[in-house]
Amino acid sequence: MTVGKHQPIDDQMAAEIRRLHKKYPKLGHHGIAEVLRSEGCEVDPAELEQFMRHNRLNADKPWRPWHLAGLPRWMDFTGGAIRVDQPRKRFRWRIW
Repeated sequence: MTVGKHQPIDDQMAAEIRRLHKKYPKLGHHGIAEVLRSEGCEVDPAELEQFMRHNRLNADKPWRPWHLAGLPRWMDFTGGAIRVDQPRKRFRWRIW
């Protein structure tokens, strides 16, 4: 890829990049560059990355569930954590 075939980011290209960012908020600079390339506009990837960083056009991070799934056994109030086959032993705690 030579520098000569890349289009500069002018006002019209900046408006197109902002429109694409609103349409596809989860795409970063690589994804926006791919969409622009499919539309026939070649933009320098480093210049696009700098433009997006300067204008704070960040990609939305995908939603991920919290890493802990469910409640601990002692907080589970559904009855699934209570073992009925063995009675719970009562411990008498002594200091001496």
